[in-house]
Amino acid sequence: MMKFSQLPIGAEFVFKDENYTKVSPIMAALASSGTNKAIPRSAVVEVKSELVSVQTPEHVETKALNQAMQALVQDINQAISSSDLNAEQINALLNAIQPAFSRCRHSLKLP
Repeated sequence: MMKFSQLPIGAEFVFKDENYTKVSPIMAALASSGTNKAIPRSAVVEVKSELVSVQTPEHVETKALNQAMQALVQDINQAISSSDLNAEQINALLNAIQPAFSRCRHSLKLP
């Protein structure tokens, strides 16, 4: 057992009788559906396999990076959807975010 915040990205774990994979510092993908869910950093989870290290690895698998990027997109979309911005403001914001998102994907060597 360990805290969610101690797991490296890509670690598989059990939380509240559900299997997950950690995809970002605050998000995990539900194994049964792939749906991302915020997990409290302080949540105590059961690690499914022995971890080599609880430190962030120097090399993260492409699948885990893609899952983390998808979780980020979902978080951004949720934040925008719950805002009071009008359609024109939303489009301007998305147009401003897209280049940064593309640079991030490029720097991580993701397609």
